[in-house]
Amino acid sequence: MIINSVSFAIYLLLLYGRSLATINLNKHIRWMIAVIALDTSLILFLVFFRNALSKVNLSMSPLLIIHIIFALSTVVAYVLTLYWGFKIRSGLRQPGLMRRLDRIIVTLRALTLLTSIAVSWFV
Repeated sequence: MIINSVSFAIYLLLLYGRSLATINLNKHIRWMIAVIALDTSLILFLVFFRNALSKVNLSMSPLLIIHIIFALSTVVAYVLTLYWGFKIRSGLRQPGLMRRLDRIIVTLRALTLLTSIAVSWFV
């Protein structure tokens, strides 16, 4: 339950960080890098200290498999966001790209959080 609380707090930080995009772009960039680092740190904590990878096997519940797919997809979206964000920051014009990536990340991160809560309650 503590992990889900931390995950929820990171999600709230993500929502706050994305609101900074129109107010203060430099603060938005720093904030989002910090949020991505926090979320990645949470994943690394689960892998190394909670042995999350050792629990991956063919007998996992479908809900846990869905959760892992959402979590991995979120990480891929983070990598794409960092890559394109730095490209755009250095002058590349890609109208609407970050907005689309933002929608994808917010949705994937919410689904990851919800499936994490569901796994802890039902599995």
